[in-house]
Amino acid sequence: MQPATQLHPQPQQPQFDLEYINRQEIPEIFADSLGNILVDGMTLRMEFLVHRLDQPKPGNNKLSGKKFTAARIVMPAKAVVEVYEQLHNIVAMMEQQGVIKRNGPPLAVLTPTKPGTPPN
Repeated sequence: MQPATQLHPQPQQPQFDLEYINRQEIPEIFADSLGNILVDGMTLRMEFLVHRLDQPKPGNNKLSGKKFTAARIVMPAKAVVEVYEQLHNIVAMMEQQGVIKRNGPPLAVLTPTKPGTPPN
């Protein structure tokens, strides 16, 4: 006797062979800091900020200024994992070279993951 409902196998995800094209006309954007980060379902939105200081006032040692949005980046969850792995490895290398020092234990370099597997 067969079950009333059968599970249908999921179609296999197509494999892509995507060529990287470096578009020279895309401007580089400098950011002094990271602003709001929002996760909306399977999408991450990050806001990058630049700092602009006001003219110093005579006799006042306190500087003031404003933070302006320089760019907003929106990416799917898969790209978030790729960014995490690359930034994690960059920070680990910077620690090993003594460029930065963490207060906690040092990071280990991650090995790239296959789609659908969590980073190690």
